[in-house]
Amino acid sequence: MWARAFLILLSLAFAAAAQTGGWKLVWSDEFDGAALDAAKWTHADGGHGWGNNELQYYTNRQENAFLENGMLVIQARAEKYTGAAGVSRDYTSARLITKGKFARTYGRIEARMKLPSGQGIWPAFWMLGEDIDRVGWPECGEIDIMENIGREPATLYGTLHGPGYSGGESISGAISGPKPLSADFHVFGIEWEPNVIRWYVDGKLYFALTPSALPKDRRWVFDRPHHLLLNLAVGGRWPGNPDASTTFPQRLAVDWVRVYERPHQAAPLGNVLVYTRNGVGYVHDNIADSVAALRKLGAEAGFAVEWSEDPEIFSDERLKPFRAIVFSNSNNEAFLKDSQRDAFMRYVQRGGGYVGIHSATGSERGWDWYRMLAGGRFVYHPKIQTFLIRVKDTGHPATRGLPAKFEWSDECYYHDPMNPGIAPLFVTDPTKLDDPKRSGFPFLPPFGDSLPLAWTLRYDGGRTFYTALGHKKEHYRDPLFLRHLLGGILWAMGEAKESLE
Repeated sequence: MWARAFLILLSLAFAAAAQTGGWKLVWSDEFDGAALDAAKWTHADGGHGWGNNELQYYTNRQENAFLENGMLVIQARAEKYTGAAGVSRDYTSARLITKGKFARTYGRIEARMKLPSGQGIWPAFWMLGEDIDRVGWPECGEIDIMENIGREPATLYGTLHGPGYSGGESISGAISGPKPLSADFHVFGIEWEPNVIRWYVDGKLYFALTPSALPKDRRWVFDRPHHLLLNLAVGGRWPGNPDASTTFPQRLAVDWVRVYERPHQAAPLGNVLVYTRNGVGYVHDNIADSVAALRKLGAEAGFAVEWSEDPEIFSDERLKPFRAIVFSNSNNEAFLKDSQRDAFMRYVQRGGGYVGIHSATGSERGWDWYRMLAGGRFVYHPKIQTFLIRVKDTGHPATRGLPAKFEWSDECYYHDPMNPGIAPLFVTDPTKLDDPKRSGFPFLPPFGDSLPLAWTLRYDGGRTFYTALGHKKEHYRDPLFLRHLLGGILWAMGEAKESLE
């Protein structure tokens, strides 16, 4: 967040008005309670400088983050503090994040705040890719919605960081006004839509970026879920350190944080949710590839794709627009609470479509209803190898036009127990696999030479299409696999007949 390669300075007087119509509130924190809502925010503690030579230690203490008069206050204090691993700092503050609790792809994201002031003071409202633990920074993407540094009290910055354009090479816009930003409350926000992010202050547009603004051969990574962050830093390479003129404590006051979504634009075949949440455990590196492939299929076939890793999307109201939900390479805990599971169950019972790709059968392993919906529970796979797949039902939309037999290199999934109501689409002979542990799975012999690898199912009012294929990134560029996926998704949506007539 500390350096700026490209600055666009605009006057507030000439900034364009924001397009506020057509947005629907989907998440907010009004900070009206007695304490910070732990279901929404987590403290990110530490005093290691945060990559910027910052001087504060972020704590989870009441002294550094608390609610007061219907507002969140993040307070930076000048005090000696020793934290974990014996790290000592001369300042304390707080950093709050929604990682693992709320993340969003696209929307209008705003906060009403009153900023602090003073040399070396650095408040920020920003977003990081939810996949940061898997891909690292800046590959995950960073959207800085609001940053201000004390030595420039009237200047607001909005910035993007991504692979090849981070740190000193980041892409930034700024706006300066006649008064310090600390003089009053302001609403800072972005409108984030496919291939464009627009920055606003008090409803006035001052900056926008699209992929065409990136340096040559750099990737736009702002097509995936990002979580929110609020923090008040002290010192660092960009703002410089406090001096004799800086007073403490410093306070960042946050009246509210709100996230809106634009109602779905009509697509000929409706909308599909792609859900990729992974709990604790192994996470596939193919998720972004699968989402890109599904978006391309949707654009070609006529359905709109929304991607999320946020379990809060599982409510009756928010699931209404979707004709099918695709669990693409999800694994382990897909939900955080039973109300989300209940909303998903009601969605299926109302006739919603479910699509599972690859490790989706490893999700929610302790929930039998989900196992029955998916068709089985993943238990094991031998090493990646090439094996022969036979098409069991050549008339289904997910197999139509595919060869009757083909070789495929992948993980061959074993499932147990399975829903006896599945209708297999792909099968393979497990006795032909290179698997020294095969004898340890007594459920395999009854399948004979026809271990199911893809199937359909009607369960509890819904329609299930599942395929165990799809471990490798390159699978999501394979025409055979993409044809298989598209046919299965259209069937789950109710758009394709099960047999040729």
